[in-house]
Amino acid sequence: MIGQFNIKNLGPIKQGSFEVKPITLFCGPNNSGKTWAMYSLYYYLNLQHEPLPLGSLTVFRDIYASLSKNSSGYTFPIKEWLKKNGKTFIEQVNQIIHANLPDLFNTPVALFEYSYFSVQPDLDSLAAELTKKEVNTSVFFGMRFTKKAGHDSIQLIAESARPPYEVFADMFGRILLGLGEERDAFLVPAERNGLHLFFRELSNKRTALLHHASRENIDIRELLSDVMKSPYAMPIAHYIDWLNDMQSIQKRGTGDFHPYAEKIKKELVSGSYTVEARTGDITFRPYQRKRDGKSTQQMGLHSTSSTVKSLFGLWFYLENQAKKGDVLMIDEPELNIHPENQRKIARVLALLVNAGLNVVVSTHSDYIVRELNSLIMLSGDKGKELREKYRYRKDEVLSQEKIGAYLFDDKKITPFEITPEDGIYATTFDEVIRDLNAVNDDIYYSLQESNNG
Repeated sequence: MIGQFNIKNLGPIKQGSFEVKPITLFCGPNNSGKTWAMYSLYYYLNLQHEPLPLGSLTVFRDIYASLSKNSSGYTFPIKEWLKKNGKTFIEQVNQIIHANLPDLFNTPVALFEYSYFSVQPDLDSLAAELTKKEVNTSVFFGMRFTKKAGHDSIQLIAESARPPYEVFADMFGRILLGLGEERDAFLVPAERNGLHLFFRELSNKRTALLHHASRENIDIRELLSDVMKSPYAMPIAHYIDWLNDMQSIQKRGTGDFHPYAEKIKKELVSGSYTVEARTGDITFRPYQRKRDGKSTQQMGLHSTSSTVKSLFGLWFYLENQAKKGDVLMIDEPELNIHPENQRKIARVLALLVNAGLNVVVSTHSDYIVRELNSLIMLSGDKGKELREKYRYRKDEVLSQEKIGAYLFDDKKITPFEITPEDGIYATTFDEVIRDLNAVNDDIYYSLQESNNG
């Protein structure tokens, strides 16, 4: 993810930009646009899974024509082409993203007439990254894209008939954007507690089928339309579908991030989750209490605390699905969690980042930000003694270069200053805390003086 993402007139955000680091924080007051930015980033990162019409790009016409003249193959120089056509290529991609914003948020087109979410990669860095990579991709109609690692050129080979231009352009665009890589984005929404309880009822396909089944006369075209179109924003719809697919996901077995899923069970919820293989029901069993030795009972998720409900999705994702290079996005990880556990969540996020998972977080939690500050400040050579004193693990420490933090406020996006000495200089929390302390002190001492008098 080289370069920056730009926003203009999107929700509450008038203008702003951000870059994605191994861990990226969106901070700020309510209704400041953090979720708008997160959903838009999620959409871009999931372009490889969406029917995005990259085939409508016209910038590849010359390459396609050259391939037509050389049926045996055509060699495409990356750096030279990006230098000449890269700006046009990115502009056309951003036009497609703009056109699809209404579908992302599932809102009327008129709301996004002047809204933009665009990607602005550094073209020299993009060319360098593409040069490093090996490419060996086949598409329909016997078309192949091949490139050796370290080489500047991609070879296009039409083994049989040439594919239609739309297929060619779609595949080529995805290769240049890096969308063909094994990298997935997964978003845990702020509405997760309700979704964990009612995901079956909220399933668009299930609801549509039940609704139409109750009618005397079924209109097949109307039924298909209702089944295909979700009433929710895309990240919410994807999360509901994911919850309804847990039984098949669970069959894959545990993955690279199983130890961190275990950490959530042991240190944050003190119990174990189960997704029933036959029914898909979610249950929870608290760990046995040492004091009285009594065994605990399995219970439905609806009977558990809000913390247990809130952390289920994160646990299941880490247990069964997460892989290195993926992007985990969490909207308000602090929801329903005690300050002590918010600090633990911050340390879990640091562990995930250092283990190879990218993390994007939208948060209101001063506890999470301050804990991440500590992990940054402990990264220096002098931090070893302090790590031992306060029982921090070495793999929890974060280097300054791995983290980016942004303040969403006053209709704009402002990057926080981050230094090894101070961590994230998050003034938005400090101002509120200072104001709270000043008011609290004034009330307390005013009452004391009154009582003494």
